[in-house]
Amino acid sequence: MKKFLISILLITLIGFLLQSYFPWWTVVIVAAIVGFMIQSTNGFWSYLTGFVAVALLWGIYAGYLDIQNGHLLSTKMGNLFGALSSGSMVLLTSLIGGIVGGFGTLIGYLGKQLIT
Repeated sequence: MKKFLISILLITLIGFLLQSYFPWWTVVIVAAIVGFMIQSTNGFWSYLTGFVAVALLWGIYAGYLDIQNGHLLSTKMGNLFGALSSGSMVLLTSLIGGIVGGFGTLIGYLGKQLIT
């Protein structure tokens, strides 16, 4: 459990710092490095670590940006996707980020398994 929380904290903090200056996919590289360095017990826990970390990161940041611009962009995008609310768009962003982050940590975990 300690490795799980440390991994989530590292991915979230480093991912937040790097995404301020680099493209969105740098969070996958961060998740893969953390998944490689901090070994989980199995692939499921590794995936779950990345999923939770990046879903939190993208969800909180998307929610913050959504509040800052008065829900304008998320409402317009929700209308394009078939009358989704702004909250649904933030959750969708969080879900997509979680899937991407989960695959990142799983790649790191499997890379470590391949080497050892």
